[in-house]
Amino acid sequence: MINTYIINLEQDTYKYKKTLNEFGKTGYDMNNVHRYNAINGSKINRYDQDIHPICKTLCTDKVIGTGLSHIDVCKQILKTNSKYALIVEDDIKINGQNNLNEELNNTIKDIDQIDPGWDIIVLHLQGICEYKKRTTGYLCGSAAAYLISRKGMEKMAKLKLGNHVDYNRNSLAFNTYSGPNIFDTYEDDSMFNILNTTMIFNKSISFWFNQHVIRIPFFNKTLNGLSAIILLVILSTTIRYSSYIKYGKMINYIITLVLTSIAVFFHYGYKYVGYNITGETQYLGMILPALSLIYIFTIKQINRKVFYALYIFLITIFMFHMIRHFDRSVI
Repeated sequence: MINTYIINLEQDTYKYKKTLNEFGKTGYDMNNVHRYNAINGSKINRYDQDIHPICKTLCTDKVIGTGLSHIDVCKQILKTNSKYALIVEDDIKINGQNNLNEELNNTIKDIDQIDPGWDIIVLHLQGICEYKKRTTGYLCGSAAAYLISRKGMEKMAKLKLGNHVDYNRNSLAFNTYSGPNIFDTYEDDSMFNILNTTMIFNKSISFWFNQHVIRIPFFNKTLNGLSAIILLVILSTTIRYSSYIKYGKMINYIITLVLTSIAVFFHYGYKYVGYNITGETQYLGMILPALSLIYIFTIKQINRKVFYALYIFLITIFMFHMIRHFDRSVI
């Protein structure tokens, strides 16, 4: 039998009961189902040795808590004699399996025939990958539900969290395969639901932006610098991923409006006044990323407010320098 571990926060008892009910409906052997007390990301030390410096700065509490839970549950399973295990999160639902035990055992046999050295078999795919395909090197499915071998657990135990755990696994070249799409998830702010919610909107607004803004000649010259500034502002702020679902359209509208306004301003300034700020934007495009890297890797030494003040100072100098040139051109 396959030992199964449900990752569940202590206060979320209703989620645990709901997940147990999902397994119970399939005739699953409940004696092999265990609850793992998940790590609460808001209550841990961000300087934990299992967290990469980049994730200490940029990851949300939820990403850190979830990732460390997946790493730690593998460490706990390694203390047993389990050859492999099924690990699921507490927001899963099972896609109409009458005999889940049989389905999981058949999946292991199928992948064993292809590659006995597999590490992970992903069971939450959302139609992205075909069955029994090796998926090492690119994202396939999520960490909501997967089978993991003992060799895979040993790799997970050595993992240093730098991003979502499902992305992170690929960075260590886990030998990963796609299994049948047995599980789905209720989670609104999972990466796949975010992508599904925003893709169509982003496609339409990107088309408009490319047709009406990017084609402005002067904007082409300053695009890299402007993009660097906006990207760095976003990366310097820890944003909950659920915000992208609730406010995704508004955020896209605001970004498009700001970029369009800046592009038109620079375009007509260049056309009628004759001042070209390409040099300044390229300068900022080099300086700000360098400062960001310094900030990320020296987070223990630099106060976040001090770093924000430095950002504002540099951009203020840049704008002041630009205005002076406009004044000279007009005079």
